Amino acid sequence: MKVLALTVLLLAIGSLEAGIIKREAPNADQISQMFKSWIDTLQTGAQELANKFQNGEIQAQAGKWLEQTNSQTAPIKAEFEKIFEKILEAGRNFAQ
Repeated sequence: MKVLALTVLLLAIGSLEAGIIKREAPNADQISQMFKSWIDTLQTGAQELANKFQNGEIQAQAGKWLEQTNSQTAPIKAEFEKIFEKILEAGRNFAQ
């Protein structure tokens, strides 16, 4: 049984190695084209981001997000302030 399992394992490893060996590595032109594509994508993204900064879109989006966050957290802040006030009052009463 162990011999059968070892044989199956060796066949599986051999077929994997054969698959790896048969794969063709990209040539220098393909690699340079891939890097050129990545660089072009980064440049385009950076240019779009710079345009958004210049147009004020990002500042407007950040402002909207900040207002939304403040409006959502205001009730929680009020509740915490009430709780802390009760704790402080209890501490003052305890100290007297």
